[in-house]
Amino acid sequence: MTYTLVGTGNMAWFLSNKLQEAGHRCMGLYGRNKTEASLLAAILNAPLLHQLFHIREGLADCCILAVTDNAVAEVAAKIPLRDTVMIHTSGSLALDVIPSQNGAALWCIYSIVKNNYPQHRNIPVICEAGSIKALEKVKTIATTFSDTIQQATWQQRQYLHLTAVMSNNFINHLLAICSEVCKETKVPFELLTPIIEQTFQRIKTNTPLDTQTGPAKRGDKNTIQRHLLLLQQHPEWQKVYEFLTASIESMYKPVEKKKDC
Repeated sequence: MTYTLVGTGNMAWFLSNKLQEAGHRCMGLYGRNKTEASLLAAILNAPLLHQLFHIREGLADCCILAVTDNAVAEVAAKIPLRDTVMIHTSGSLALDVIPSQNGAALWCIYSIVKNNYPQHRNIPVICEAGSIKALEKVKTIATTFSDTIQQATWQQRQYLHLTAVMSNNFINHLLAICSEVCKETKVPFELLTPIIEQTFQRIKTNTPLDTQTGPAKRGDKNTIQRHLLLLQQHPEWQKVYEFLTASIESMYKPVEKKKDC
């Protein structure tokens, strides 16, 4: 398969390297960061494109838009493609941001970070396409690095993106807060590693709903108040603690039995 590529960020580097390893050929690369674009184009042995309209019909089998969500619609509108498959890599955007029936979406439910790419194939991929041709191309790309490929509608993808943000980005932020608290109080954050790992091990065999523990779950108001006092120098972290505590209390609040009428 041949392709053109727009972008020089994490996904652009990851996808293009996986495609190159699988024997697919890049026919042209465009990027606003000319230094990064030149470097990636050289690695891929691909022409460096200086304008988006240079990506034209017949140049390649598909065009991959590995750009930020905010840029997808603008970039897609500037590329004169209708028959060639055009693919974006966003988890939250619909297909109609691409003005073509041969649009497609390829989204990895995985945090792809340059210089720390996964060396395994356990990367779930969600794909959606506006045509059979587009679906074939997006699956061809996905199979270069994943064994778990699933089709989903935009609505389903939105909810998957929402829960991915909550289960990855939000949890990482909580760990960052914990790390800062440990640093300020001169206690080793590394001592928390076993319980953090245990948390994720347990949900492999149980539902998160069933594995919840802690003061909020058992209604330990005294411990909760002591924790809030310890965070008094960081009111924003106090708010996080209070909100999550209230959410846990609400989730596990005993359901009152209805009175007989």
